[in-house]
Amino acid sequence: KFVCNTEDYRMSHDEILRKIVILILVCVMVFCGYKIWDEHHQESVNNEKVETIQKLANKVSSDKGFEPNWNELQALNSDICAYLYYPRLSISFPVAATNSNSYYLNHDLYKQYNIYGSVFLDKDCSMFLSSKNSIIYGHSIIGKNDGMFTTIKKLTEQNNFDSCNRFILYTKEQNYLCEIFSFQYTSIKSEPYRISFSDDEDF
Repeated sequence: KFVCNTEDYRMSHDEILRKIVILILVCVMVFCGYKIWDEHHQESVNNEKVETIQKLANKVSSDKGFEPNWNELQALNSDICAYLYYPRLSISFPVAATNSNSYYLNHDLYKQYNIYGSVFLDKDCSMFLSSKNSIIYGHSIIGKNDGMFTTIKKLTEQNNFDSCNRFILYTKEQNYLCEIFSFQYTSIKSEPYRISFSDDEDF
């Protein structure tokens, strides 16, 4: 004769559910812990790469303060077409040019996958920076006070805008002293993203 105790069955069933829930919670905690570790690890690796590139980028023997070492930079990556130097905001990065606006969003200058990406020129702009409007992209890293273009947000304060409104854009052919005349949050379809112009008046 088989006798089923419904109370014991219910307790056994509840115990199984409890263990399943605990297991799921443990898995979620382990996954979240891994993601936090992975983000910090990638940030650390990226910072080391950036420091290495910044060191090799400058001609140590130069008496001009900063002068790009084009031989070293293009030996590292032939896509490098310029160097953006903005010391007042701690921005110092090579600029890559390629036929894609997505590749360097998540690849470093070693051409390895990197969530922090690289600074790069819009694919429709001249790599010689001869376009009337040359657009250079770089990440602003959420939750960080520095890193790539993150410090540009300091220009929202008028005193910073007035005192930090110049940077240098180096190329092999020519150097440009650039003056910032406007800072704005905008969309990709807005006028600042326009590249093609019919003539100088249209520009």
